[in-house]
Amino acid sequence: MTLPLSEFCEQNGIILYALPPNTTHTLQSVDVSVFKPMKQERKNTVKDWQKRPENINNIITKINFCKVFQETLQNTQMDNHIIKGFRKCGLYPLDPNAVDYTKCVKNFLEKEH
Repeated sequence: MTLPLSEFCEQNGIILYALPPNTTHTLQSVDVSVFKPMKQERKNTVKDWQKRPENINNIITKINFCKVFQETLQNTQMDNHIIKGFRKCGLYPLDPNAVDYTKCVKNFLEKEH
C-alpha cells in the first residue's frame, strides 16, 4: 500500500481493504469463486482451440497465449463469479455472518480425538 494508491482509490471512490494473513481460503473472493471456474473454462478453451483445423499440431505459446486466454475470460461470465465471490466472503454487501469461521478458528466445542 502506497500513498499514490491511496490517493487513486480516494479519487475514484474505491474502498481499499487489507485482508488478514492466512485467510485466503475464506475471505479472498477470487480464491473462493473465480479461479476454479476460470481453470475449468481454460481447459475447455484450450481443447476447443486445439480442435480447430488451423491449430492441429500447434501448441499454446507466448505469442498466442493472450488470444486464447481472452476467449477463456469471455466464456466464463467472470462478472457473475466475482459478484458471487464477494457475497460468499461477506465482503460486499458486508455480512460478517457469511464467513465460515470454522475454517479460521479451531472449534473448541468439538471433542479432540
